Amino acid sequence: MKQLIAKHVSTALNRIAAYFAATASPVAGHRPELPEELK
Repeated sequence: MKQLIAKHVSTALNRIAAYFAATASPVAGHRPELPEELK
């Protein structure tokens, strides 16, 4: 029984970690400003 609970908790934490890793990606909404020298 303990192994089953541990497996479900591990799966849930893995999915939560994957969600945060996907949504915290710096590419997702990051638009840096161009320096004046490059404009």
